[in-house]
Amino acid sequence: LTNKTDADALTEAIKGLPEFAPLPPTPTLEAWQARADWLTACGLTTIGACLVLGLLTRLNCWLAALFLFMTYLTVPPFPWLPVVGPQEGNYVFVNKNIVEMFACCVLGTLPTGQWFGADRLLSSLWYFLTGQSRQRE
Repeated sequence: LTNKTDADALTEAIKGLPEFAPLPPTPTLEAWQARADWLTACGLTTIGACLVLGLLTRLNCWLAALFLFMTYLTVPPFPWLPVVGPQEGNYVFVNKNIVEMFACCVLGTLPTGQWFGADRLLSSLWYFLTGQSRQRE
């Protein structure tokens, strides 16, 4: 045996080991998840801004109701399911998302956009330019 340094001994010991595949990359947020997050944020911002401004009120009420129903189905407050994450309270079947969804459904069936908001301004502008009132459904 020859006199070897520790580094040489380690190098020779590593050469005798079998080859392994490289480690997988660390998990990152996938591109489609990032796109879905961005589209959700843009959709919620657009729906909320249109409801605040009173623009396309009926359509945006139904879109908001659909989104709230999907959030209800994501984590339903059923008593036989385990509690997920921090809760605002103990709900049984009905939570704030369902109540807000029904409120959006009511607003979606009423002509509230014709009373206030940008829909009223656009309707008045249409009447001024054409002399015709919008047909009631």
